[in-house]
Amino acid sequence: MLHFLIAFLGIGLVIFVHELGHFLAARFCGVRVETFSIGMGPKVLSWKWGDTDWQLALLPIGGYVKMAGDEVSAEEANADPSDASFDHLYDSEGKRIPQPDELGSKTVGQRFLIFAGGVIMNVVFGLVVFPMVLLAGVPFIAPVMGAPQPGSAAWEAGLESGTEFIAIGGNEVFAFTHIPTAIALGDTSGMDMTVLRPGATEPEVVRVVPQMDERLGAYVIGIGPEYDPDYTMGIQPGSPAAAAGIQSGDRLLAIRGGDEELVLERQLASAMIEKQTIDIQVMSGGQSRWVTVEPDLSGTAANATVGIAAPAQQIRAMRGDGLAKSLGLRIGDKLVAIGGTALFNATELEELLANQPDGTFTLTVLRDGSRVTMSADSVSSMDRDSLLVDLAFGGDLTSTSVVVSEGSPAEKAGLLTGDRVVRIDGIAAREWEDLRGACQAAGAMSPPGTVTFSVQRQAKLGAPLQTLDVEVSPRRDTVATYGIDFELHRYTYQAPDPITALKVGTACTFRFLQDSWLFLQRIVSGDVSADNAGGVITIGMVSKDWAEEGFSKLFFFLCILSMNLAFLNVLPIPMLDGGHMVFLLIEKLKGSPVSPSVQMLSQMVGMFMLLFLMIYVTVNDVMRWFFPG
Repeated sequence: MLHFLIAFLGIGLVIFVHELGHFLAARFCGVRVETFSIGMGPKVLSWKWGDTDWQLALLPIGGYVKMAGDEVSAEEANADPSDASFDHLYDSEGKRIPQPDELGSKTVGQRFLIFAGGVIMNVVFGLVVFPMVLLAGVPFIAPVMGAPQPGSAAWEAGLESGTEFIAIGGNEVFAFTHIPTAIALGDTSGMDMTVLRPGATEPEVVRVVPQMDERLGAYVIGIGPEYDPDYTMGIQPGSPAAAAGIQSGDRLLAIRGGDEELVLERQLASAMIEKQTIDIQVMSGGQSRWVTVEPDLSGTAANATVGIAAPAQQIRAMRGDGLAKSLGLRIGDKLVAIGGTALFNATELEELLANQPDGTFTLTVLRDGSRVTMSADSVSSMDRDSLLVDLAFGGDLTSTSVVVSEGSPAEKAGLLTGDRVVRIDGIAAREWEDLRGACQAAGAMSPPGTVTFSVQRQAKLGAPLQTLDVEVSPRRDTVATYGIDFELHRYTYQAPDPITALKVGTACTFRFLQDSWLFLQRIVSGDVSADNAGGVITIGMVSKDWAEEGFSKLFFFLCILSMNLAFLNVLPIPMLDGGHMVFLLIEKLKGSPVSPSVQMLSQMVGMFMLLFLMIYVTVNDVMRWFFPG
């Protein structure tokens, strides 16, 4: 709650800065300010200072400055123009004359400055605060990638785990969060990225062509941040790991019985899958010790499952000039056998390749409905291993063949990997979705129901098909909880001197302004989904998260928020500052103000636009934070 309060005050500061810009510009131009409000709606707290009522309002969704002349008082509105006491308010035609301290009495240039004052102050806030926090030091997730997704843009470009990003499209990168933003808002036809590979001493430039992720609604390259290279752990309070005496910040050194050829996070993941007691060596307080962690097996999975998956043997991406290319493999081929041994899942590929002798190498694929056998001579183990890194496989959702998990209800019922389901409860099975739907329906029953699979089975390649029925009942598996996570690779960016801080801070100010403009452009072009837009809930949640990392991180975010607020307010939307500035430009060009009827109609349109935008981003926020996935 303390962090939420700090974040709330921080957001209020950005709003205050914006409204202060209007206030100062108004006072500079001689306009009396009647009300200065942080928040909208009914006032919660107010006080009088000079000619201005200062107040905090109930709804923390903005603020406003009410200037003299914005609204005519009831006394003036009901005045009789023939009343001599009101002569100073009306001209000979009965039109109201703005008073010297009212907004309407000022020149177009002065009024333009007053409406632009908030935007100017938001930019000044960034120009001042960005260098200050960068000089103090800001904690960030390091711009270092973990393992790329096979088949992704980063994978196709040959980038590997541990690669550090230095610049993207000519812009410096010093936080991992800069990477997805730069890619989503960058050139979709390809971007030059300056990177430093693991173990390298000199950076290199790599061209990467982003790919559209329909689920995220943006272009991506298929990477995530790297885990802390020292394997610093985050421990969940009350978990088995915490009960064993492990604390957040302790480092993982080793896992007893783990496969030393695998990195530690994969060793730990493998041990957790087995749901067994694990012995781990940790570094705590400068001393190493062995700790035994007993899993908590009291929980069960939310959904009952049978333990089958679609065969992942279809090549969906290729790279390099290795064995895959020399054999003539193509994207879309289904790898069905290696050296005469059937293959049903890409996870079996490593073991099958290891069992092949050096020399002649053969494999069989299914291409356009026909089996094609390929071979190569003088193939070494290194050549075979290249298939592991140069091929990316995907699940075949047009198939009804199954891959059966070890120890699952499907295996215990007699299903085998490679079985092809032809009927489900007597109804023809045409694609993988039919299997998934039937299993989900049975698993949703209480207690879970049963599913009868009619399958065709081939004992070995070339053998006749057998047809048999297998009855499977879904099961809710026990969930093993250990409470161990790995921290991400973090570091603190600190400018070495004030000049560098000023330079980088200034670049950040205009970079985030540019990002706001590019984000709007990409939404219009369809390259970024509007679902990525966030509102007050997202602002609050992100502010709270960044406040937890210290004031420098919070103020860095507030600078970003200030740039977004500046950009939003400069848009030519009636009711926003940008709309007022457009009216003033028109007034300057035509020599007279825009008619009151046009202004009123425009204000109504602007109000509905802003109301729709507020509802839309709020729905996005609710779905993002409370109903993810």
